[in-house]
Amino acid sequence: MSMWTKLTLDVPGDLSDLVSGLLFEAGTSGIEVEDGADRTHVRMSAYFEREEGRAAATAALDRLRQDEAGVGPAVVAEVPEERWGEQWRAFFQPVRATDRMVVGPPWAEMEAGPGGMVIVIEPKMAFGTGRHESTRLALRALERAVGPGDRVLDLGTGSGVLGIAAAKLGARCVAVDIDPVALDNARENVAANGVADRVEVLCGSIDAVREAGFDVIVANIQTHVLVPLLGDLRGRLRRGGRLILSGILDREEVQIREALRRTAWGEPEVIREGEWIGVVAERPA
Repeated sequence: MSMWTKLTLDVPGDLSDLVSGLLFEAGTSGIEVEDGADRTHVRMSAYFEREEGRAAATAALDRLRQDEAGVGPAVVAEVPEERWGEQWRAFFQPVRATDRMVVGPPWAEMEAGPGGMVIVIEPKMAFGTGRHESTRLALRALERAVGPGDRVLDLGTGSGVLGIAAAKLGARCVAVDIDPVALDNARENVAANGVADRVEVLCGSIDAVREAGFDVIVANIQTHVLVPLLGDLRGRLRRGGRLILSGILDREEVQIREALRRTAWGEPEVIREGEWIGVVAERPA
């Protein structure tokens, strides 16, 4: 029986994207992410078919651990190929992310009900599958803010789930990310959902976007990345347009409110789930 290597470790939530990138660069075939016991960390499990990939991942994590004390030690286990496939499929099941939206993997049978929509996400990146509160908060805000004919910018698209949702709500979307691995996953998911004619996927950050006058901008990324971008985002949004921010812990609410005030945004609306918040702010007319 073919065996796979499973590498499991606990990392601070704000480093999960970085660690995910390191694991994919090392050659992992998939990652599972679960909330840690203290809610500030996540538990990541990566699966490797080849030993050299596992060794490369361990070396990269050892280097990262020298600078980031919060990254825990990696626990290595051997998993039969059949069991790994079963675990992977069992972990990623459909999620009702909002009243109207169901998000799930391509192997699952999904129904959203009357007036609802199904979003198919191949969970290669482990993020943007609808399992995390920050994704669900962003989807809830998009559901309320986006209408047919709107132009939407999805900054830090990841799996592409938010841009796909915007397109299924009738918008045209520009989706950007700095991670080439994420972009490949996003393009695959955009095609699988039949919205390639309405979602343009670009490599880069806000500087890669030449357009302005968006009706809605959505960004599900960490607060320390969001704050320096608020001025640039304001310049890309039309007057009266809405900015949707997620990926923010509730303890960071004061910080994000003050940053929005400094950059001349309107008074934000805050939505909550667990220890995470989503923020919706309007560019004043």
